Parts: sequence; structure tokens; C-alpha cells
Amino acid sequence: MIFAVIEVVVTHKPEETVLKYYNDNNIILIQINLTSDNDIDELESKIALPDQVSTCYNPKCKTCGHFQQKKLMTIIDGPCWKCGSTMKIATITSSSCGNNLRPSVFTDDEIIFASSKGVILKTQYSKAVHDSYLANSCPKCGSFAGNFYLFAQYISPADCGELPSQKFDIGYLCGYCDDAAFENNQ
Repeated sequence: MIFAVIEVVVTHKPEETVLKYYNDNNIILIQINLTSDNDIDELESKIALPDQVSTCYNPKCKTCGHFQQKKLMTIIDGPCWKCGSTMKIATITSSSCGNNLRPSVFTDDEIIFASSKGVILKTQYSKAVHDSYLANSCPKCGSFAGNFYLFAQYISPADCGELPSQKFDIGYLCGYCDDAAFENNQ
């Protein structure tokens, strides 16, 4: 198994297909750029201080071997659509993509964490989808922020600074395994 490669660049840098291969196969790239004949004489010091090191210090997924991304829980203070009272909304994103995970897919630990921050999570029945699922709920009237409206009414306004929110680092997730699980459930 290849763990790292050292690219000594004299005339051209590695092509995009090569960089993609390194990235897709979790191979660390150490790049040393030689720009003059003097650089060859100083190769030992160039190796000690390479021009580029592409690596990730996040842990690798035990299932697929890819690097995992930081998992962030965002707690948003937004108005209840029904009574206007402030309710706390919890959603999870990874550091590398914009996918928002709804409470219906939270782990038990994530539910406990959200609850510790004042989020009310209850199993609610949605007339829109004719099914029940775990949802952010209003502490005053009991109404919930359904999955359909979660992004438009809470996540997007919070991302734009229109609603107050806090982000919490809650661990790691594997985007590759999550994507594969999503595709298998389609």
C-alpha cells in the first residue's frame, strides 16, 4: 500500500489526473519544486522543507479507508412558523460538503447533544409525507420544523446571518460511506 509520494518538480507540476488519483487513494503528496541548478545543490534542505504537503490529519474511515470530515452541529434560534416563539433548530453538516443532516438521521449521542443545547426533538407526524419522524419542535406550541421547510426557513437564513446560530464540533463522518448508503437506499 502506498502511503505517500514525493514529487520532485523540475519542468511541470503533477497533472490534475495524478492529483485526483492521490486524493482518491488517500496518498500524501510531498512536492519539492526545483527552479534552478542551485536548488539541486540544496536538495537536502529542500527535502526538509518541501514546497507543498497535501495531507489530512482527520482519521480514516474504518469501513472504506477514506479520510473522514469534521462533523458540525449547528443550533439555530429561529421563529416557530405557527406561534412565532423562538425555537432551537439542530442540523449537522460536514466540513467538506453542504449536505445538512436532519434530526431523523441523528445518532443517539447527537440527539443527546442537541437536547443539551436546548433543542426539543420529538417524533412528529407529517401530513406532507404521511409518515412520522424525529423533528425540531417548538417548546411553546409543539409544532415542528418539517424536513421540507428546514433548509429554506432556518438553515439558509442562518448561513446568511439572518438568524443567530452556533456551530459545535461533534466528531467525524465519512462522506464516501454516507453517499454509498444514500445510493443504496434509493
